Amino acid sequence: MNIRTYLTLSRSLLNLAHQFERMYFDAKCLVPRAVKSNYDTIVSQQLSALKSRLTRFAQQREQLLMVLKRNLSQDSDILALRAGQALATQLNRLLENRQSYLAYLKDLRSRLPRLNQDSEPGTLLKQINDLLLEVQAMDDRGIKDLAIDLGGMIFTEHSSELQQTMAHYVPGTLIKNRDFLLALLGYQYPADSEAKTKYEQAYRYLVWNYSLSLPEKVQIMAIRDVLPAAKSTGLSGYAIVLTFENTTEVFVLFKGTEFYTTEPKTSRFNPLAGWNQSFLEAYRDWRYNVQAILLGEDNSRYSQLGMAKQFVNLVQAQLPADTHYYGVGHSLGGHLVQTLQLMYKCFDAGYTLNAAPVQLLQIRQMTPELFSFKDWDHLLQATVTGGSRASEQEFLQAKLGYDRYHITNEGFAQDIIQVFYHMHFNVYVGKFNAPTRPDMAYPFAVDVSQYLTAEQQRFAAYTLGEFFKETQDSGADQSLMVQVVNFMRHWGKTHHLAPEKRQQFTAAYTHWAVVSGLLKPDIPNRNRLVVPDMVTKYFSSGKIAILRRLQPDMLELLLYFHIVDGAQYFLSDVQRPL
Repeated sequence: MNIRTYLTLSRSLLNLAHQFERMYFDAKCLVPRAVKSNYDTIVSQQLSALKSRLTRFAQQREQLLMVLKRNLSQDSDILALRAGQALATQLNRLLENRQSYLAYLKDLRSRLPRLNQDSEPGTLLKQINDLLLEVQAMDDRGIKDLAIDLGGMIFTEHSSELQQTMAHYVPGTLIKNRDFLLALLGYQYPADSEAKTKYEQAYRYLVWNYSLSLPEKVQIMAIRDVLPAAKSTGLSGYAIVLTFENTTEVFVLFKGTEFYTTEPKTSRFNPLAGWNQSFLEAYRDWRYNVQAILLGEDNSRYSQLGMAKQFVNLVQAQLPADTHYYGVGHSLGGHLVQTLQLMYKCFDAGYTLNAAPVQLLQIRQMTPELFSFKDWDHLLQATVTGGSRASEQEFLQAKLGYDRYHITNEGFAQDIIQVFYHMHFNVYVGKFNAPTRPDMAYPFAVDVSQYLTAEQQRFAAYTLGEFFKETQDSGADQSLMVQVVNFMRHWGKTHHLAPEKRQQFTAAYTHWAVVSGLLKPDIPNRNRLVVPDMVTKYFSSGKIAILRRLQPDMLELLLYFHIVDGAQYFLSDVQRPL
C-alpha cells in the first residue's frame, strides 16, 4: 500500500470519528423533549433512525480498522519500528476492548445520582442514555487519535517526498476555514504535556487535512512552559507556529473553562463525571470569570488577562516582524481573545466559540485612554439598555465592530455563556453568529432579566463574588471542597440579604431554574433525584428539597452544549462563510 493510500485511510477514519460525534450530538438534542414527555413520536422516530445509523457506522468502523491492521502488518517499512508499535497498540485496543469499555461506562453512570425514572426500562430518556453509551463505547476519541497519529507519523517519516506534491499555501486561508478552527479547538494540546512532538505532528496533519498544504515546520509554545506563574491564575493555552515556504502564521489558542481530567474518556461526554479531578482548575477559571467578567474587578494577583498579554509579547519577540497572528479561544479563552484585541490589537484576526464577553468596566479600569469620556459613557449606557435602539447598534458597531477588530464569534444562541451577554457592561468585539435550534425545544432561558429583578441579579453576582473572597486556593482539592460545602451551607443567610427577602429571592431563582429545565416543578409524588447520604447530612431540609428536584440530564446537556465537543455541531450546518 503506498503512502497516499494511508493518508486516505486516515481521512476516512477521521470522518468516521466525526460521524460518531455527530450521532452523539443528535441523540443529546433529543433529551429536552424526552424529559418533557415520554410519548413524543418525533423523538421515537429519530431515536430509531439513530440506532440504524449506529449499526451502519459500527460495521464501517470494524472494516476500516481491519484494513489498517492488515496493511500495517504487510508494510512493515511504512513507519519506524517504535511508531509502528505504538500505532498497533492503539489499533488493537480499539478492536478488542469495546465491550469491556461499554460495561465500564454503564457502571460509571450507575454510580452517578440519577432520577428514579432514568432507571425504568422503556422510557425514552433511558433509551437515549443507553444509545449514548453505545456511541461512546465506539470510542470515537480513540478513532480520531488513531487517524491523526497515523497521518502525523506518515508526514514526519515521508515529509520530503510528500512536500513536493503539496498545494501552495495561500496566506490567511486557515483563519477563514471554520472546520479547521473547530478542529484546533477540539484537539487541544494538554496543559503541562511532555508529548510536544506528537502534537506538533498532529497539527501538521490537521493543516494538510483542511488545506492540502503542508507547513515546513510546526512549533508549539505552551503558556505554562514559558510562564510558570500562569498556572496559579488558571490560564492555559499555547501558540502553534506554522512555518510555510512563503509565510509564518501563529495561532494563539486560549483554553476555556472546561472540565479536564487525566482520563478524557470519563469526562469528554459526561463533564460532571470529571468534576473531582478538575475541581481546582475549574475554581481558578471561575474565579476570573466572576471577578473580571461578571463584576468587572480585575485583581492583578489572579489576572489571566495580564498573563495572556505577557505570553503574546513573548511569542512575538521570538518571531519575524512579518509574522501573522491569529487569536483562537473557547469560553473564557474567547473572552481573552476579544479583550486582548480590543485593548492592544494583538492579532490580525480571531475566532471564538461560545466566548465569554468583554467586560467594559474591566477594560476602563485597565486602559481608560482607549475611549474618550463621552464614548465610555455611551458604551456603558448602550449595554444597560441592551443596545436595543438602532442608534446604539450603529455606535457599538462603529466602536467595537468587525471592520475594526476582525474577530468572529460563534456559538449556540442558548448557551449558558449567553447569560453574561444579557448583563450590564458586557459586549462582544467583532461580529457574532449564534445559530438557534427551535425544533429541539431546549428550554434554557438566557435572558435572566425576564425572571429576575435588577436587585436579584446584583445579589446573585455579589454572592458569587463573596464566595471567591471567602474561599482560598490552597492547592489542595479537599481543602477547597470543604470550603465550598461550608459556603453553600450558609448561602442565603448572608448579612446583606434582609430576612423578608430570602423567600422572595429564592422563589425567583427557583422559577428561573424550573423554566430553564434545570429543576423539576415542585409537584408532590414526582420522581426526585436520589441524593447521597454524605450530602444530606451537610445541608438543611430546604436545600436538600431543592437538590432532589435537580434534573441531571439537563445539567449535563447545559455543559455539553457549552464545551467544544457539543458546541461545534451547532455550526456544522451553517453555510455562512467566516
